[in-house]
Amino acid sequence: MTTYIDVGVQRIQAYLSRSRRLWGRRGASDELLRVTLSPSQAESHEVEQEELLVRKWLRPGFEINEEALAVDGVLSFTAVDEYSGLELANGLARSIRARLPAATVSLRWITSDGPYAQLLNDGSKGVAWTAATYFPAASEIVVGRPCDECASSPACTTIDRPDGKKRVCLDCRRRHRHDPAGTPGVRRRRTVARRVDTAPVGFAAEWDLMGELGVDEAVGDFASLAAFGRLTDSGPSRTHEHNHLALIFADGNGMGALFDKAKSQAAATGSTAGAQELSAEIKRGTRQALRSATTAIRADGEAILPVVPHINGGDDVLISLPATRAWPFLLRYLRTLAECFGTSIPASMSAGMVICHAAFPFGNQVELSERLLRRAKDAVQGKGWSVAWTDITADGPDDSAHPVWRLGDFDAAEDALTKLTRDTPDHAAQSIASALADPQTSALRLNHRSRLPAVRDVLAAAGIDARTLSSMERQRLLDMLSIARWW
Repeated sequence: MTTYIDVGVQRIQAYLSRSRRLWGRRGASDELLRVTLSPSQAESHEVEQEELLVRKWLRPGFEINEEALAVDGVLSFTAVDEYSGLELANGLARSIRARLPAATVSLRWITSDGPYAQLLNDGSKGVAWTAATYFPAASEIVVGRPCDECASSPACTTIDRPDGKKRVCLDCRRRHRHDPAGTPGVRRRRTVARRVDTAPVGFAAEWDLMGELGVDEAVGDFASLAAFGRLTDSGPSRTHEHNHLALIFADGNGMGALFDKAKSQAAATGSTAGAQELSAEIKRGTRQALRSATTAIRADGEAILPVVPHINGGDDVLISLPATRAWPFLLRYLRTLAECFGTSIPASMSAGMVICHAAFPFGNQVELSERLLRRAKDAVQGKGWSVAWTDITADGPDDSAHPVWRLGDFDAAEDALTKLTRDTPDHAAQSIASALADPQTSALRLNHRSRLPAVRDVLAAAGIDARTLSSMERQRLLDMLSIARWW
């Protein structure tokens, strides 16, 4: 009999988003990587073996399960004895909780004399995994001072930050340990950290991408990321455009059914090789899409990485970038991934995008992007490429400010968006927006404004006749005006 045990961290996105600032997120990513990487994965992430938490728990009879599927944040083991294996697994889970005090850590296990490939589908005939969860301490009314960084837990210690001393909780103190600003040996300039021979502490999430693109520097904070300019001089003018960010949260559609089928095939063949290859192929596709999209928004001679990936694992993507480059990045990412999937992977992806001021708390961005992503996925029912977005500066924190667009909608609107952003004077775009303000009179007002050649050209490019403007066409014009703000 063999016992198979999984130990993993749940709700990674929510855990990373506890911090308001980039240093906290980077510290959490670094700690998360070091507590959930297996020894065979360390080299590809340029992490030293001695830094891996799991090495302290591995021993003969309790080893890494090489047949398991690669799932980010999860370690899989085989144990020859159930009791001793669970004792070690629970010890590892408690160690992870000590390193990540605000994280939720889960265990699940099963003992069987059958092949592992036949045990993947939990709940199928004769397969019943047992589960246990280590929850973080309950959030109660904080009698003392709340943490200055996450405001979610009571402050218990003081750390030194460039902007002064901060009272923080246990979890944020752990994140601070991985902050490059306080780490000797990481060469820094004013707001960037340079790439060195091995992964510097604090840059685990973007390190691989920097190496693949040959980029030597990464931004040090969200303000520096927002300061990137637009790629071209064309586009609508704004008084301030170097202080806005976009957060993109994307997730695959149809992946559950795809892997259920792969697991069933594994059970039939007695091998997980096919399911492992499927997982690897999806990861290769998302990596290629990320490289392609990042390359598309890098200006010539730009030495600093213009994106900050928070999560890029499997079909999950969470990434921050300048608002001025958000739409080109997102559309290139989805189109490249669609090409990578082709007909071999019958799946798609939906995305939620939040555009906001750089000072808007990161945790609030993640929460809003999750709601937008849910809307985007619901709109296509798991079968299509879709995007939901909101521009907080213009729309407020409203996840229903705009209807969901499919990827094909952007292709159809590209001529009109190009006309709006490159050839249309600001006063003409404002004239269209004011004409659409009142749904009852929008057709009459827009028909009147269409005497302006610039307005008439936009309507022609969009295929809209102002005299017969429908409510759907009105909404489509409002959507295009929103997109054009950062196109």
